[in-house]
Amino acid sequence: MTTRQDDARQGETMVPEAFMQGVWARVAQLAEAAERRRRTGLLMGMVTVALGAGFATIEAPAHADQPRYGLVDVAALSPSTLLR
Repeated sequence: MTTRQDDARQGETMVPEAFMQGVWARVAQLAEAAERRRRTGLLMGMVTVALGAGFATIEAPAHADQPRYGLVDVAALSPSTLLR
């Protein structure tokens, strides 16, 4: 008595083992290429962000400047001067 699986297997055509190994080798190559593209894309994105941040801050002063009031002397606004 044969099962349905045995009947199905008898009707199958046999695929050579070398062909299947070639298929899986090609799948591995495609996966590796996709991973390489993903890493390259991430690297390019990080470089773009880093360069953009660097160019955006190149004109920034290295220290904070004190605000300058052109119309008023800053010493005249100190609390001790105002209390006199």
